[in-house]
Amino acid sequence: MTWNEFLGEFNAKYYDTVGLRAQQNEFNNLKQGDMTVMEALTQFVEEVTKLEETLAIEREEQERRVSERRMEFECSTDPLEAEEWLTSLQTILDFMNLTEQEKVLCASYVLKKDARYWWETVVIRRNVAMMTWNEFLGEFNAKYYDTVGLRAQQNEFNNLKQGDMTVMEASRKFDRLARLCPQLVPTEMERV
Repeated sequence: MTWNEFLGEFNAKYYDTVGLRAQQNEFNNLKQGDMTVMEALTQFVEEVTKLEETLAIEREEQERRVSERRMEFECSTDPLEAEEWLTSLQTILDFMNLTEQEKVLCASYVLKKDARYWWETVVIRRNVAMMTWNEFLGEFNAKYYDTVGLRAQQNEFNNLKQGDMTVMEASRKFDRLARLCPQLVPTEMERV
């Protein structure tokens, strides 16, 4: 007996092909209002597909907005926040391999609220179209690394004690404060 002969006998014995065809026709002819079930299912699948596409687009847009918000700088009296923003921005700008003027343009784009107002005063008194990245850094540092706040952070660094902090918390605080006063952190050579 061949495989096809076996299948033929099996189907004849276990499947009532006339009854099966009748059930398929009955299913196809079921109505949902003016549509057959197949038409309704097809429409449903199309609507779900459109909804998934819309949600994917909205998700991408939301992720883009969140990403942009993370890069925005509004203003800060804390030199650590300003330094953190500037370091993150510099990493991205270096990766993008931009010219000096393009870096200034991108940095100015993400300045918001009070930082934007400060930048507008810089634009009034300077030719920012020709400003180099180092000149931007000079302006930014003069504004956001005020000597009083920086001195307070350096004093906090000099007087840092573990106290109630865990070792990990104290280590993180040390690293954050040390970025603002690298001259106070001994090099490997000085430690030896």
